Formats: sequence, structure tokens, C-alpha cells
Amino acid sequence: MADDQNLPNAGLFVNDNLVNVYNSRLKQLISDMGRDIVLTLQPLQVDCPNCGWDFTQGRSNNQYTSNASGDNFNKSFPTGTRCPVCQGVGKLIFQRTYDYKALVGFSPPPEEFNYTEYGITPDQVVRTKTTIETFRNMELAQYAKIQGVEYEKITQPRKTGLRDDLFVLVYWKRRHS
Repeated sequence: MADDQNLPNAGLFVNDNLVNVYNSRLKQLISDMGRDIVLTLQPLQVDCPNCGWDFTQGRSNNQYTSNASGDNFNKSFPTGTRCPVCQGVGKLIFQRTYDYKALVGFSPPPEEFNYTEYGITPDQVVRTKTTIETFRNMELAQYAKIQGVEYEKITQPRKTGLRDDLFVLVYWKRRHS
């Protein structure tokens, strides 16, 4: 049994100063050396603000009913013609993408990630680590584009860090084309 007198005091080596230095240096490393990643989230679908909705047809009723402000969503048109804002669909779809910097690790070692559990090989997997501000969008992401290659999430985002959870770790698998 080890002599208790030789054990370090709790908190002696990982003190607040070390935690602050670690967090600030890792944030700086992400900023300076992180790779660009683009997250694509589920598109946002909203009712067209320029026309009415035909519940029986499930599309625009092609009648001008705008109460929208701004030139992009307030365009009058003759009744019976196609709405110029939604093209008669009755809905507007907005693609949602977000650009971030992240540390990217290609082919993480097997002791870090269980490849057999997912039935994939190491060359298909990347690990991203970025700041906590990205957490919600990482949860909602359908896929990520890293160096021009699309990857789908294989793990949910995990908060990580030294004492404080200030970073997000996610594993991704290359998408099949």
C-alpha cells in the first residue's frame, strides 16, 4: 500500500489557473488551426406570407393576402395566377447551414472509438472538437461538410473539457454518394 504522505494534495496540480490556461489555449488552437466545417440542419419551412393556403389542395390558393413587410415577401399579383413569392407552393423553405472552426481528427484510434460497434472502418470516421457555442447546432445537424466531404453524425454531441464543459466532441461517418 502506498504511503499517504507521498500522495499529492487534492487540487494541487489541476488548479483554477491550469484550467483557465487549458481552456484559453484550446479555444485559440481551434481558432488558429481548426478546419472549416459546414453544418447542414433540417430546412426551415414556413407558410408563405404573400398568399393564402388552400387546405383541400395542400398548396397556395394563389390569392394575394400579404401582410408581410419588405419587398421580398410582399408582391401583389392577380388572383388565379401563381404567387410570385412561393411559386404556388404555399410554403417557403430556407436551407440552414452554419460555418464553424473545429479541430478534426481523421481515423481516431480504436481505443478511442469502437468501430466494430458501428460496422465501419477507421478511414470512414472523423472526430470534431469545437467550442460549446456550437452544441445545439451539432445536435440538430443532419450532416457536416469537412474539407469538401460530407459526413453524417454517428454519435450525439458530447460536452467535454478540463473541469468545465466548454467544448463539444462529435464523431462522424463519411456519407455514401
